[in-house]
Amino acid sequence: MMFPARIRLRASLHIPQNGCSILLQRRFASTALGKPSGSTSLCASNILKTSTPLAKKLKDTFVWRAPGQNRSKPPIKGDKYRVNVVSEELCDDIINYIKPTLERHKGCDIIDLFPGAGLWSKKMHDFLEPRSHLLLEPDIALYQPFLQDLLDRPGVKHLPESGIIWEELIKVLNPENLPHQVEKRYPPNETPERNDSLLVLANLSMFPKRKFRSFDSLAQLVLYQFISSIRPGALIQKYGLVRMLVWTSDVEKFGTLPRTVQRRRRQAFEAEINTQCITEVAGADTANVDNNTGTARGFFRDSTLDMESVAKTYKRMQKGGFSLIPGRETQLMRDYLDVVESGEDPVTSANDEAFIMRPFRQELAELQEKVDTGQITGDDPEWKRYKRLVYKANWADKRQASSTGLLSEMQAVEEIFVAAHSGKRARPKMLEKAEDADADWNYKVEKLERTLRNELILLRDNWHIFNQNPPVLQWDRRYVDPLVVKDDEFFPSVPCALLDIEPRAIERIFREMGAGTTRAGDTFDIILRALMSYTMAPIGKALDSIYPGAAEAILPLCPSLRDPAQGGRYGTGYSEVTARTLNLKQMEEIAVAWDKWPFKPDWAELIARTTTEDVAESYEGESMSTSRWDL
Repeated sequence: MMFPARIRLRASLHIPQNGCSILLQRRFASTALGKPSGSTSLCASNILKTSTPLAKKLKDTFVWRAPGQNRSKPPIKGDKYRVNVVSEELCDDIINYIKPTLERHKGCDIIDLFPGAGLWSKKMHDFLEPRSHLLLEPDIALYQPFLQDLLDRPGVKHLPESGIIWEELIKVLNPENLPHQVEKRYPPNETPERNDSLLVLANLSMFPKRKFRSFDSLAQLVLYQFISSIRPGALIQKYGLVRMLVWTSDVEKFGTLPRTVQRRRRQAFEAEINTQCITEVAGADTANVDNNTGTARGFFRDSTLDMESVAKTYKRMQKGGFSLIPGRETQLMRDYLDVVESGEDPVTSANDEAFIMRPFRQELAELQEKVDTGQITGDDPEWKRYKRLVYKANWADKRQASSTGLLSEMQAVEEIFVAAHSGKRARPKMLEKAEDADADWNYKVEKLERTLRNELILLRDNWHIFNQNPPVLQWDRRYVDPLVVKDDEFFPSVPCALLDIEPRAIERIFREMGAGTTRAGDTFDIILRALMSYTMAPIGKALDSIYPGAAEAILPLCPSLRDPAQGGRYGTGYSEVTARTLNLKQMEEIAVAWDKWPFKPDWAELIARTTTEDVAESYEGESMSTSRWDL
């Protein structure tokens, strides 16, 4: 994938002497990197604060109690881990925000999992006026008083089953409960169709989160299974492609909807294969901050990409008829609008200041403000800390300037490759020149100090997946920017996120699953799982790690891996496409090529190799888990 021409300018970044420009001082002072306003700590007095009448009623059930409170059993049994939406204003804002997409569901059937106190369910019911509304609520003894008003309405039916236990959910999905829905078992040779007459609402928000087997939380497992059911047309998706609006704890959204290449793991790949889009409609404005401690989570990308992403999102919103809700804009959106209002080009402005937003920069921005206003002078204790952070910022900026310079060189080499292949036949002399330049570039990267090489590859991969058309990350394809929620709009008071999951008609190769099919889809699942052990290795090395000779057989049948217009690269080694940057087209080509490979391992052998062997298979005498590719 070609980098924008402006990346060449970034090799000579202007590094402000104070280590932080005016625009970025404002950005670092925001909640995007600092401790969020009203962030949730483990202090029960904060978690159990009430700001609405509904929150007060929930607290009065004594199901949620602070340490040291009355230890006797509460009068009503209920799951104390569940989090409820308690703000009418938030519900109204969300519905008004995405109203253009909800109109098509008017008069539909609703399957509502874990409605809890039911405020969100009532608001959606009022707007959609559904012909039927199934409430799957196991804690009905606790929530009956809250749901009674909704239960009294025509077409609303309560079922005591838990929608997150599949055996119970399957029992619910029958003609008796859904008389207007017809099962649509699509064979692999037919294309599934969207079903707007059915809508799923679910609240998987829990605090603290519950771990389950290899999943970090039970909610993540359920969300993963919701998405995985799309491909085989299982569970609710047997009625067609059914949209899902799912509440989840804010900290748990990143596995499904990552914002950087580092977080793009198997769950994100599955989401991209199975869905048209996953959009965060509402959430906390704390993308890189732990809501419990206020500390940075450590995954950042070039600030230029974030500014470009929000700029493109704003244009999509205008085109789609979506209007921002005053007071609920993200800090990045406010920064973008401020720069636009000033008459500057936001992307160019950010480009001149581009660097990774490290956590220490917020502290530097705060100290810089004190220095500028005369609150700190050379005699103050904080002066030494200020000077140290200035040095650290300048050092980090110079390192990134070095990395962007090398990325510019990689782009120049790629352009030579493109020119060499531009005619009907490759031009031998130009191709030889490109190969020599590619070898020289790889030599320079190999000689870099390890941490600097890591930074270079991180920048390379984030730029690569962003500058494809469309961008690889679903976050960068969002149709709206998230509305900012407040902690006290939920009870207990922990921020939650609303994910809008739109299934898509999946390619046939991925739907070849189970008995009676070629099992190509099942095979790709195993391949994908194996690739996730080598996410940063060149794709050829990653394929060979699954089965010897796979790269030689597969890569020639995957033209998009070598086509910059389709997210590929002509270069080798450190400029080759990596497993974690594969786009959907490339994954499909790999699946088709593997299926056609006459010498591919049989089903049992492939399973044995990918589940019993050490995933850190050696490469050039060193473990892949610690090799030069593990960046």
